[in-house]
Amino acid sequence: MPRASRNLLAVIGLAVLVFALVFALARRLPPRGLVESAPEGTVLAADLAVPALRRSSLLERWIGARGAGFARLRALCGDDPLDGIDRVQLFVLGGAERAPTLDVTLEEIAIVAEGRLDHERLAACLDRAVEEEGGGVHPTRIEGVDALRSDHGSSVAAFVGRDRIVVGAERVVAEMIRRESGAARDRAPDPELARLLAALDPRAQVRLVAHLPSAWSRTLARATAPFSEGLELEAARALALDASFDEGLALHVRLALDATERARGVADTLARRITIARADPEIATSALGVTLARLSVTADGPDVDARIRLDRAEIDATVALARRWMGSAARADEERGPEASAEGAAEAAPPATE
Repeated sequence: MPRASRNLLAVIGLAVLVFALVFALARRLPPRGLVESAPEGTVLAADLAVPALRRSSLLERWIGARGAGFARLRALCGDDPLDGIDRVQLFVLGGAERAPTLDVTLEEIAIVAEGRLDHERLAACLDRAVEEEGGGVHPTRIEGVDALRSDHGSSVAAFVGRDRIVVGAERVVAEMIRRESGAARDRAPDPELARLLAALDPRAQVRLVAHLPSAWSRTLARATAPFSEGLELEAARALALDASFDEGLALHVRLALDATERARGVADTLARRITIARADPEIATSALGVTLARLSVTADGPDVDARIRLDRAEIDATVALARRWMGSAARADEERGPEASAEGAAEAAPPATE
């Protein structure tokens, strides 16, 4: 073989070797679907499009002073800890009966962040942030990958490839790493959550699917009173929603019930109550009247769909009205004494009748 040909083959071989090393050290894993990523025992899974949410001036206004935590992290880390993160998946895990209380502990939460991640910078930032809170972290390895372990408790943060970090209880993180690496076969996705996720807008900035343990169903029923009174929403099995926050709010909520007939009855009753409420002169001339005019409720098989789209002015007016109602409810609770319940907020809202 001529010398020039041998040199050319050597250069090509070296290029292939360098490419292989770069791929091995800085590989970007293919994105995983929300329910495919969910660890065993997941009752709630959420997907957040971080860059789009950060661009939302509406969310920035809502967060307000509550964004002080990010400012503190920026001061500690020297830059914005969310820079480079494209997507965050959040999972809430339940027990064997998949019925957690509303008091979810950190050990019942798993978070996956994806994007262009600098492992060393993130590790140093986490270390400083934890130290400021009086704790600490130390390096370790889980399932063969670099990780950080809390000095107290069972929380760990593991780096998977160059573009993914998994945070949560060690057993959950280890399970997710084994699935990512192929050491464990993927489980079949939860059929109910997968079905509901397929009904959501894949372009939405926030997507969420959840089973509804009884405590959560009761909370949902109270939160939607008085419109949901008598509809037995405590029997709801699961919930899904998608939302986008641009110059306004686009929200879609889907509630899974136990039968098509029940879903049709709930949708018809809610639509009728909205129509009756909008006919009330006091409501019709308020921000609530505008909000109700934008709200549609329909049935789709065993599910009930509610959709609403509001611009910024309509949101501001609705939020101001809700704050006045909550203030009235709080004052009423104070007058009633310590036995007052959270149902006071519902009682302060205008009644809706059949």
